[in-house]
Amino acid sequence: MHFQKLKASSNSSKGDITGVSFNSSSRKYNTHKKARNKEVLKTMLTLVSHQLCSLAASKVLIRDVVQHCFKKFEEKRKTNLTEHYKELYETSFRKIKNGDYGTDLLIDSPADRRFGVTLLIRPPEIIKNKIQVFLDDLKQADPSQYYYPNSDIHITVMSIISCYEGFRIDQILVNDYSNLIKQSLKGIDKFEIKFQGITASDSGIMIQGFPENEMLNNMRNNLRANFKNSNLEQSIDRRYTIQTAHATIIRFRKELQNIKTFLAEIEKYKNYGFGSFEVKEFELVFNDWYQREQNSLLLGKFKL
Repeated sequence: MHFQKLKASSNSSKGDITGVSFNSSSRKYNTHKKARNKEVLKTMLTLVSHQLCSLAASKVLIRDVVQHCFKKFEEKRKTNLTEHYKELYETSFRKIKNGDYGTDLLIDSPADRRFGVTLLIRPPEIIKNKIQVFLDDLKQADPSQYYYPNSDIHITVMSIISCYEGFRIDQILVNDYSNLIKQSLKGIDKFEIKFQGITASDSGIMIQGFPENEMLNNMRNNLRANFKNSNLEQSIDRRYTIQTAHATIIRFRKELQNIKTFLAEIEKYKNYGFGSFEVKEFELVFNDWYQREQNSLLLGKFKL
């Protein structure tokens, strides 16, 4: 019994010894483990730090690349528009010089009943007054042509219903058109347009307009998509696909009295800066072919 008790005691002591030994090893293990975990954590933090730095650098790099590409895109867009205006000017200037130009016989006709609906931009008075100085010089060379007054100078955003004989405003529901325009304004912010230089067609003279970014084109594309998917009457891009921001200021209604003097005056303003302005709103109007104030009706204004 004593042996068994002693044995039991031995077992118990052995168990205690084993326990002491195990606990000691456990503490050592835990101590090493903590130390190793600290090293691992330190290494991980270092790696994470490096990764974050690399990621930040990558983001900066990506941002720089995107900004660079956007800048190049804008430069190319402006270059393309400049080249378009230049080609139009040179071709039309040559035709006018050779007497190969068209005159609009309906400008003074009381029987002209062509009407439509247009979304447009009105330049500020300070810009239009500068244009009138240019027009006054041209009137000295040839007063018989049709010169736009300040009230009628505009930039066409989109000819929604191109003017045609007999169109009446009561044929459409204006609110439906306004709602689609409001929908098309989503994502469109204020933007600037610079009036710089003169371009021409074979039937008139225009101020060159240069939008600072893609907002105007985006707006036009929104209008195209939204009206295309509607059942509303529209004739968008039917005559031509609008891509410029010009303002027509002269239309030829009679034979030019002195082509040489007239073109010489235009040449003086070929690269003239009429100023820049911020586009803050669009106007929807019911209008005649020439956007004459007395024949137009304001249907709505849309602020950006």
